[in-house]
Amino acid sequence: MKKLLLLSVFTLLFVSCKDSVETEVPEEKAFDYKAYLLRNNDENIPTFEFPANAPSKNIFKIIDNYTQQECFDGFRFNYKIGAYKVQCFAAEFCHNPPPPSNPTRLSFEINDKNGLWFNYKIIKPNQVKDQSLIFLNTIERDYKRFIIRFKVDSKVTL
Repeated sequence: MKKLLLLSVFTLLFVSCKDSVETEVPEEKAFDYKAYLLRNNDENIPTFEFPANAPSKNIFKIIDNYTQQECFDGFRFNYKIGAYKVQCFAAEFCHNPPPPSNPTRLSFEINDKNGLWFNYKIIKPNQVKDQSLIFLNTIERDYKRFIIRFKVDSKVTL
């Protein structure tokens, strides 16, 4: 009986013991910043040299001469300065002009005495068209963009 008991215990031990399998999860590679910067490193990208203080108009002329186009939306190139090449991107916004970085603000306000404030001065209702034209002619931008701000006093009933 002891033999049978020992045999069953050993059988249970061998059957219940499994080989442990360890799965190694590779450590995540550190971010390769150099590879990120050179991800678009292409021998077909043109390299241009121009003075560091060249105005953007001259740079666009160089690119236009290279591409044989008068306008481009986006263009990648290498800028050679000394022994270094710097990857660059130029955008000319052919079809849609970029929004102005500092747009002109035009304010319309109606105060509680029904006075019309147009661009921070009180005007009569029949002067709105003339004052609007004066305002538009004072904006010195290729694309006349501005923000219109309307404000009506809470006491005014419309």
